[in-house]
Amino acid sequence: SACLVGSEMCIRDSYNMEGRIIDCDPEVVNVVIPDRADGVRISDIADNAFSGCNQLKSVYISDSVINIGYGAFMGCTSLTDVRLSSNLYIMGKSAFENCTSLEKVEIPLGVETIETETFRNCISLTEVIIPESVSYVGSYAFADCTAFTEVTLPDIGFGKGAFQGCSGLKSVEINTGYLSEDLFRDCVNLTDVSFSADLEIIDSGAFANCTALTNITLPEGLVSIEYYAFSDCTGLKDVALPDSLTRIENYAFKGCTSLREILIPEGVEYVGESAFDNCYYLTNINAAEENEYYSSIDGVLFNKDKTTLVQYPDGRSGEYVIPEGVTSVGLGAFTYHDKLTGITIPSSMEVIPRECFSYCGALYSVVISEGVTDIDQGAFRYCSSLSDLSLPEGLTDLGDEAFLGCAALESTELPSTIKR
Repeated sequence: SACLVGSEMCIRDSYNMEGRIIDCDPEVVNVVIPDRADGVRISDIADNAFSGCNQLKSVYISDSVINIGYGAFMGCTSLTDVRLSSNLYIMGKSAFENCTSLEKVEIPLGVETIETETFRNCISLTEVIIPESVSYVGSYAFADCTAFTEVTLPDIGFGKGAFQGCSGLKSVEINTGYLSEDLFRDCVNLTDVSFSADLEIIDSGAFANCTALTNITLPEGLVSIEYYAFSDCTGLKDVALPDSLTRIENYAFKGCTSLREILIPEGVEYVGESAFDNCYYLTNINAAEENEYYSSIDGVLFNKDKTTLVQYPDGRSGEYVIPEGVTSVGLGAFTYHDKLTGITIPSSMEVIPRECFSYCGALYSVVISEGVTDIDQGAFRYCSSLSDLSLPEGLTDLGDEAFLGCAALESTELPSTIKR
């Protein structure tokens, strides 16, 4: 056993001949790691060296230390005060994870990467000073740091979920051109987001379940909104999309239950499957007249030549007549629509696609025009209110489970043209 600084800092087998702190007394309270011990220069703190030292309150790391290993202080739940070496170069993954009493950290100039989960679940952490030398913040580095209220993102890289679950976060200033996957997922009190003019991509789930967001204006220059980027933002009422936007990926705004209307700007080339699914109050999806790929009729989204119905707004109630000339319906365009009561399918639409109207619980009347030849698998599956249905002559194919779970449908006459 060797006491390096006073009786409060007894370190057992705490350094080897390579100058690495490898272990500590689990009852240590205050630690000062010196430049040298018994003539050996201390340069490293080994993996898990202080992990689980629940009584540790303060750490002073002298300037000889250049590396803090994986999980070095993980789970030091009483740790409140940390002074890092001014020559520190590397902080390992999970170095301070679950240090639940830690309130402030100043990362020294020279550190280039804040590794994965470095400060995860530091629930008392309110301030982190990040120097200009840092070029990348790893995945979940600050995840579940629930005391954060404001964050300014410098123009550097951020890994997946770097601030996921920071439930106290209210304001974010973004100065980077790429927002990574799940970056602010589950930041349920986030209300104010300032976007960089250089922002080009919002990756999958970046703002998913940010339930307090109500209004966002996305900057000109943004190119892509990826899968689930704003999914389940249940408070989101108004979204302004820029003309520079080219892609809205699958489920990008799924579950935005307060969204009332959306305008697809002129630059958009692709709107993904169910991009606005489960937006229960969305009544209008309009496309800019200048858009070369999409159009709209009375708030319903179509491709430009109006042969494909892309998305029917979930907030619409009552009956709907699909216009003559439509030949196909996009995946998820009507699925799970719980306010649609009646649908008329035109003769131009030869095939009713697989699961096209499945789980439309309020749908009770279906009119299928002559010219429709194929009802695909599960097309009306679990339309539990469906009671009024007539199948046209000329229908040849009836897919498996096409009307499975249609409990209110007592009977219907099959046309003679059905293949048996």
